Amino acid sequence: MAQFFWELIVSKDSKNLELVDNCIQKYRDMVRYWVLEKKQDMFVGLLKCISDPATPSIPCLKLLKGLIKD
Repeated sequence: MAQFFWELIVSKDSKNLELVDNCIQKYRDMVRYWVLEKKQDMFVGLLKCISDPATPSIPCLKLLKGLIKD
């Protein structure tokens, strides 16, 4: 299930901002209960997405901000 939300968040074809924002929220809710090792892998993947010019940066940054803030 988390992979589904991840794909929508980092997809360059996602045009529906409300859907992306909802996916970010749901993904954050799921990640909250992950073990530290899994969270570290997710952060590495998120940073790779942010640095990739083919990936939209704004949704990735929103997710990163939400994860750090919690």
